Amino acid sequence: DRGFRHLLLVSGEHRVEVSADYLVACVEALRPFVPSISVETQTWSDDTYSRLVAAGLEGVVHYQETYDRARYAETHLAGWKRDYDRRLSSTERAAEAGVRRLGIGALLGLSADWRADVLAVARHAVWLQNAYWRTEVTVSLPRIKPSASGFQPLVPVSDAEYVQALCALRLAAPEAGIVLSTREPAALRDGLVRIAVTTMSAGSSTEPGGYLTPGEAQEQFAISDERTPAEVAAMLEAAGYEPVWKDAFPLVEAP
Repeated sequence: DRGFRHLLLVSGEHRVEVSADYLVACVEALRPFVPSISVETQTWSDDTYSRLVAAGLEGVVHYQETYDRARYAETHLAGWKRDYDRRLSSTERAAEAGVRRLGIGALLGLSADWRADVLAVARHAVWLQNAYWRTEVTVSLPRIKPSASGFQPLVPVSDAEYVQALCALRLAAPEAGIVLSTREPAALRDGLVRIAVTTMSAGSSTEPGGYLTPGEAQEQFAISDERTPAEVAAMLEAAGYEPVWKDAFPLVEAP
């Protein structure tokens, strides 16, 4: 038991292997043991989001990756994900279905103008907060890393620029949670805790099936902070913060 009480289920876009029925079954199986479940998967219809909420789903994460339509078309060539507007509206459909947590973000370095993407994420977050005030909105700005396929960032974002981006995001969307992943090095994550970040991942694996069978598949991208959840929690305590593994529980279950 690593301590987590909020899990994010991640999958690629495969309409057969990761169908709506399969995902609903996963949420139903986990719900008795995990109080908060979110998914980061392909986009779904209104009906599927409603089914997932009924099964116990609390959060949906959909990164637009870039808000530059031309660059989006260049980097998304097939599947539902190539539909820019469908992906952009996915969080709205989730909120309408009763999803309580909405996560959005951009991959910095995918587009040549990463600052425009930061501004677009902030505007998107504020719009969602105003339109769906019962939801909690979180944002993330992961820097794109070299992948197993050899993909390289179009424009690398330096540490100084990254800190600037997160500070700007905090000012532009003051009520949004900011999520920081293990893509970033430990020293940088430790510093950003004191500035803008509200949620951190720990003990992550980017291999497909990596928690159950580590080492059997290539990582999607490299992990920079390899500390265990306990080590990250100890860092937070040493910095004067209280690690919170799950920040809310439903008092009334959805019918």
